[in-house]
Amino acid sequence: MNDRCLICGQEGKTKNAVFNPFVIERVYGGKEQDTCLVYCEKCGFAFSSARFTDEEMNKLYHGYRDEIYQSQRFKYDSGYTAEYNRSLYSPEDKGTYRKNTIEQFLNNSINFSKIHSVLDYGGDKGQFIPDCFCDAEKFVYEVSGTDTIEGVKLIENVTLLRNYKWDVIMCNQVLEHVSDIAGVFSELSSLMSDNTFLYIEVPDGRGIENNNNVRITEHINFFTVRTFEKLAERQNIRLLKAEYTDKIIQCLFIK
Repeated sequence: MNDRCLICGQEGKTKNAVFNPFVIERVYGGKEQDTCLVYCEKCGFAFSSARFTDEEMNKLYHGYRDEIYQSQRFKYDSGYTAEYNRSLYSPEDKGTYRKNTIEQFLNNSINFSKIHSVLDYGGDKGQFIPDCFCDAEKFVYEVSGTDTIEGVKLIENVTLLRNYKWDVIMCNQVLEHVSDIAGVFSELSSLMSDNTFLYIEVPDGRGIENNNNVRITEHINFFTVRTFEKLAERQNIRLLKAEYTDKIIQCLFIK
């Protein structure tokens, strides 16, 4: 297990953590898996020391939030009903709220009329691309096997992303899930041309190091704004703005 920060390499502080039984069943076939929480005081990043392999990631996310996934979650969490599962991605529920939250954050920083291409990296069906990008071509990079909504084109091969010049790249509540956090952020920054905007949204990870009962589910990374300042510095891109908003962190970068 790694106790050095995956962002800045500093030695971190460790504390006890366990995987949620849902993860133990879905990813590890019921076999217990040791982990701990590692916290970096320098950049404010915290993470599960046990990292998912590519095979384990496929087990966890293939068919993400389908009926099998929901029933497995419900077995260990009575609040994770089919209705709740649907509400997470329903435009009538959280979908509209999340789109509006993104648009409000971007409103004073981007001239929407000049945006011709938008990529939502790991964006499920594309349902969270804000309506302010109505005149742009919209794409989703997604490998979970889902279908996109009308007006959004699917890209399943990461190498094809380099065939386009992106005006805006979104990565909306994805980075908390990935094992190679520095590698994915590097991939995102490599897709940026001059004046490409990169929007990133993750759950607010402040205070996780003070939690004495850390139970890890799908989220294996926990961020602060300081974490993104360090990531931007490493990739030589500029952090234009960052805010803590209603239990999330919103960041906007430019190259």
